[in-house]
Amino acid sequence: MSAVPKEEEVARLMRRLQEELGEEGFVFVSNWDDEADAFGVAHPRSRARLAYVCSYPDGFFVSLEIVEDGSEDSPETDCFHDLSDAEVVAVIQKHLGVE
Repeated sequence: MSAVPKEEEVARLMRRLQEELGEEGFVFVSNWDDEADAFGVAHPRSRARLAYVCSYPDGFFVSLEIVEDGSEDSPETDCFHDLSDAEVVAVIQKHLGVE
């Protein structure tokens, strides 16, 4: 299946992440390629450190996960609601440990 074009506000945020965090700071993950209003990013060397982003009329929703290798427990998660573009960048930057 080919990727669905992203909504303009989502595409804009994806470009901003690339500009502010740099190409070495994260990688896009393909889990949400078929969703126009969502995308995911992961740590470039540890895909277990993941952030899911979805747009809503009142801002962005972000879910952060750290999946421990070999763990049968649910992943460690943290969620944020109603975030601006800048807040999303800051949350992802901190979660992924990007300087």
